[in-house]
Amino acid sequence: MTINNLRDELADAVTEALEDMRFPKADGSTEAEDQIPINIYKGRLPVKTGSDASAPFPYVIVKVVEGTAPGDRRDPASYRTLLLIGVRERNTDADGFYTVSDIVERLLIYFSQHQELEHYFRDDRDIRWTVNDSDELFPYAYAGLELFWSGYAPAPTEQEDPYI
Repeated sequence: MTINNLRDELADAVTEALEDMRFPKADGSTEAEDQIPINIYKGRLPVKTGSDASAPFPYVIVKVVEGTAPGDRRDPASYRTLLLIGVRERNTDADGFYTVSDIVERLLIYFSQHQELEHYFRDDRDIRWTVNDSDELFPYAYAGLELFWSGYAPAPTEQEDPYI
């Protein structure tokens, strides 16, 4: 398994966990038919290409930030991952922290019920989370989760390395 495999599998799991949540469009429309799903980004936000700074919102960024490769390939490798959440509220109630808290809760429930991805299993460590509810950030609200995973490295192959 590779870092990119884990990122892809984790992004798929986040998509599944949040698939029925809907959020207002950038234009602020609250009509049910104008609601959009959350954007899932792998690694980072997309490069900004226009004048609409709110285009990536709402989002979850899936990051694999560090890991440990064991000396013995029969032991599992360990990975530290982050799920970074951002929303932009369209009303003046400054309630974005409710929205990001709902997303955090949904993900906590999902990963407590789903201890495994396709090729990785969640470490026994607790899931850590944080919500930034600073009034200074209005209309933006942010949160994050930290999860640890384990998985076995692939056996060495005779294939040519594409990076050489």
